[in-house]
Amino acid sequence: MGWAVGYNVIALPIAAGVFEPSLGIVLRPEIAALSMSGSSVIVAVNALMLKRLRLPARPPAPESTSVPEREPAPAGHHG
Repeated sequence: MGWAVGYNVIALPIAAGVFEPSLGIVLRPEIAALSMSGSSVIVAVNALMLKRLRLPARPPAPESTSVPEREPAPAGHHG
């Protein structure tokens, strides 16, 4: 996920030429395409890994000590 975020935050503006006038930094289209492909592959692999992840079962909820619901106020009563 770090790779995907890093690419989108840093490499995408560099590939678009945002920093060329001020810093002279530009990313060749071939490198930008490879980076984007790597980002997509990593996101897809992470999604597949999360799909296989088995979370531990939730512990049973403690006995409820809830407050009884209030009865609705009679019609026309405000307060």
